[in-house]
This record gives sequence, structure tokens and C-alpha cells, in this order.
Amino acid sequence: IHNAVSMEDLKMKFIGLFGNTSLTRLFPTGFSNQDGIYCDKTPVSANINGDSIILLGNVYSIPGFNVSMSDSEDVLRVIYKTFQSDGGKALIGIDGDFSLIVKDQGGTRTSLFREFKGSGPQIFYNDDYFSNDLHLLLEISGHAASPDLEALAFFLMYGFTPPEKSGIQGVKRLAGGHL
Repeated sequence: IHNAVSMEDLKMKFIGLFGNTSLTRLFPTGFSNQDGIYCDKTPVSANINGDSIILLGNVYSIPGFNVSMSDSEDVLRVIYKTFQSDGGKALIGIDGDFSLIVKDQGGTRTSLFREFKGSGPQIFYNDDYFSNDLHLLLEISGHAASPDLEALAFFLMYGFTPPEKSGIQGVKRLAGGHL
């Protein structure tokens, strides 16, 4: 278990690659490789049964488990067990402001989860990359920052964008409670 950065730190930047995506740009200096997820600080993470788990944000309680929220290793083990039990549906019951990244042992499947309230770190993604920083995602992927006119029209009509839209064409945002 790595716990060099407290679970309170929501300012960490990260970027990851889906599947067999290769790098098209150099990663920014100061980022380190955490099992294929590049971070500017060391995240709360563990390797359980060969799978890499990274937790960003805060977990307050996990229903049905008596676990100390100050013990990062126990929290990650319980979250991983919950994730494995039903494909992630039970993750919705966990109280906190967090995002979770689970990368399987072979590196062929990466699962992203954002807690149900959507108050944890944002996760933006396109077909190849994911990140909690929109600017970093655009820079690394080489994706043009073209406005999503449909999302902007929705914003002008209703005062917000749909949860899955980022406002940039071809870039989505992971909605709260989604895997």
C-alpha cells in the first residue's frame, strides 16, 4: 500500500491510457508511473490479487463493514472486495467524495468509478485517455479543444451541462455514480 499523499489531497493530477493506447505526446515532467497511471504525486494505492487500485479523494463510510477510515490499506481492500462482488454496483453505497481507478493484472481493462454525488475528483475521458484535468487530457492526447455546441446550448438553456458532457467535442465527463 502506498500512502505518501493523504486521502484529503484532491489536487493531485493524473492521466491514464485505455487498453493498448500508445503515447502520442510526452508526459509532463514531474509525473511518475503508478502501474500505468501517471501522477504528479504518489496516490493512495494498492496491488490486490494483481490488480492495481488507486483512490483519489475521501471515503467516510462503507455500509456493512466495520473499517477504520484512517487505515488506507483496509479501506482499499474493502472497496476492492465491494467492486469485485457485483461489478461495482455496490460502490454506489459508499459515502465519500472520491474517484476510483481499478486496472486489471494484464492491463487490458481499466475501470473508473466516481462516487454517486459527483463531488469527488472529476474524470474526463476520450477513446484513448482519461484524466482529472481537462487541460492535461487535451495536451497529452493532442485533442483539439473544439467547443461542443450541443453542450453549450444546453448550458445556455438550463444553466448546466449534462453530466456526461465536458463542453469540449469528443471529450466526456464521468458522471457521479457511474462506472
